Amino acid sequence: MIHLSYTDLGLCALLVIACGGLLTLHHPALTRQLYGSALRCGLQLLLMGVWLSFIFTRQHWGWVALMSVIMLGAATLEAGRRQAVPLQAAWRYGLALMSMGIAALSMTMLVVVALLQTDPWYSPRYFLPLLGMLLGNCLTGVSMGMDHFNRQVWQQQAQLEWRLALGMTAAEVIQPLYRQSLEAALRPTFNMLVSAGVISLPGMMTGQILAGAAPMEAVKYQLMIMLLLAVCTSVGIMLALSACRHLLFDERQRLDLHRLQPPGG
Repeated sequence: MIHLSYTDLGLCALLVIACGGLLTLHHPALTRQLYGSALRCGLQLLLMGVWLSFIFTRQHWGWVALMSVIMLGAATLEAGRRQAVPLQAAWRYGLALMSMGIAALSMTMLVVVALLQTDPWYSPRYFLPLLGMLLGNCLTGVSMGMDHFNRQVWQQQAQLEWRLALGMTAAEVIQPLYRQSLEAALRPTFNMLVSAGVISLPGMMTGQILAGAAPMEAVKYQLMIMLLLAVCTSVGIMLALSACRHLLFDERQRLDLHRLQPPGG
């Protein structure tokens, strides 16, 4: 395995600085976003490296549980912020936590218990990286799905109420928007699947090959992860959208948007 030095990382940082200089010529605001995002990424990853090194040496389920809660909490907060017409805070964060928690934790448990059969099953070297990958993709899908669904319901409120007045049920009225939101949220996942291996070499596979793993072994691990990502993201999105669909109608199947916050509100 070829070890990277902090000097090597510094050279990569210089490339980011140079890229920011080019962006300044076209969109200065994007330069600030690039620098801020890159700095945050670097600090988070370095802190995570120190924290994981500590957890790996302890091999205790309590530390794994604590880290899992922190990761899930951060994903929940991030998903709640990525919506133009969000549900009220308690509902949007609750739905994000429920949908991502069920999907990501169940898939992670399936892998470590049934597929990898790690001993112990909560081994942090396997459990936490897998949970992180699944949560990251599920976060994107859930936030996109909820944002698209709530925004379309808000914008089409008059049309939806008109269809209800014509005698359509709540399920019939909302189903087209549900399907559109599901499709929009899953599109990045489908693009990831169809481009892997031909257009791009995914990150986990590339990392394993650079670390010295045999290409076919890296391919098997990457395929397992990508299939699980697709399932986890799909389940998370469907859970979140199904909950949103029920929250926006009352017990008499009337459209009820009091749980939605107006754009910019």
